Amino acid sequence: MIKKYAIKLDFWYILKVGVLILIYFLTAKLGLSFYALHGFATTLWPLSGIALAFLIIYGYSLWPGITIAAFAINLMTGSSPFVALGIAIGNTLEALLATYLLCKYVNLYRCFERLPDTLRFIGIVTIVGATTSATIGVTSIWLGDVIDLYQAPATWFAWWIGNSVSALIMTPFLLTCLIPTRPWNKDSLGWLEIIAGYSFLIISNLIIFWYPIVQLKTSLVLYLILFPLIWSGIRFGSRGMTSSILITSIIAVWSTIYGRGPFIINPINDGFLYMQIFLGTISVIFLIFLSIVKERRLFMLKLKEHVDELEHALQKISAADEAKNDFLAILAHELRNPLAPVVSSLELMKIRIEEKVDVINLIKIIETHVYTISHLLDDLLDISKISRKKLKLEKETFLLKDVIEKSLETVNPAIKFKEHSVTVSLPEKNLYLEGDPIRIEQIIC
Repeated sequence: MIKKYAIKLDFWYILKVGVLILIYFLTAKLGLSFYALHGFATTLWPLSGIALAFLIIYGYSLWPGITIAAFAINLMTGSSPFVALGIAIGNTLEALLATYLLCKYVNLYRCFERLPDTLRFIGIVTIVGATTSATIGVTSIWLGDVIDLYQAPATWFAWWIGNSVSALIMTPFLLTCLIPTRPWNKDSLGWLEIIAGYSFLIISNLIIFWYPIVQLKTSLVLYLILFPLIWSGIRFGSRGMTSSILITSIIAVWSTIYGRGPFIINPINDGFLYMQIFLGTISVIFLIFLSIVKERRLFMLKLKEHVDELEHALQKISAADEAKNDFLAILAHELRNPLAPVVSSLELMKIRIEEKVDVINLIKIIETHVYTISHLLDDLLDISKISRKKLKLEKETFLLKDVIEKSLETVNPAIKFKEHSVTVSLPEKNLYLEGDPIRIEQIIC
């Protein structure tokens, strides 16, 4: 996926790095302004997901933007250059390591359409990426005497949960929106359904986080969010699912900041922590749910293709069987024609042998029609002719008089047996034809 590895100082590269620095700086400032532990560790850190998506889509070479922005924002919060540099290195390594592993082990062009890819994505961004940043960052502020050893576990967990949730929410949303994927199915999904689905989602979130139903327990209220998210996963696909999770997160954070919703508890940091755990859990559950829905849909499409192939094969077999029956019926009829003179000639041979009459002509008649029978049997054994409903024609130039004489010889025993008479009128000039003499003889007979 990533094609740009080396830094190339051109206009577009500088523009992309500048945009990344600006987004990183503004978003980091916003995140650190809300209940950051010791001024550095906050559970609201959307920058991890944004930076990771930037590197995946636009290349490793944008990493200086992360380092510069992280270093500058931490210096502005009052940290020493050593601490600011350590945090910047941790944030940069988080994005670089996660990007490398995701591009190597996950098919990002088909984001969250296969369960193995989804599980790898979740594991990489949480276990590798967020752990790297939290560990290096907390170590840096501990070595810089910002926190003591006893505060390190709580600080590390807040740092880790903030980065993990950001990567689980922001990165999937940006990847599904910016990387070309399959569009929504316009035939089965109309704009009215999309508007209704998102309206239902927003209303449910407002009921849960802005105007909570106080008569119900908090855990029961939170279950209301499952219904619109399940609908989004089933009907709206990857983009709909990731955007629905992002909308839910924005409303939850916004409501909690303004002192509303089920996560308003004392101390407020614990409320933000519980909210992030909830949002991270929702994201993991529904990303996995989305991949299962996608796999099932893909399986059903493949199954339908196999069923269509089997039906097509069955139709071909039925057609071949019908062709075989037609072919055999035609061939059986043709076999009767040469067999009749053979049998009649044999009967005449018996009589003429007894009468001591020359039988050479009868033998020639038998020989001719036995050859015809052999030719027809060859056709019968040719399976390809059966499936094509075709008999092979041996075309040649022949004298019509000769064919008519052979036909007369063939039917002569039957004519004599029934005491008929046949008159043949031929032109004085020889008439030549091009065709299969055997088939012509069968027609005349």
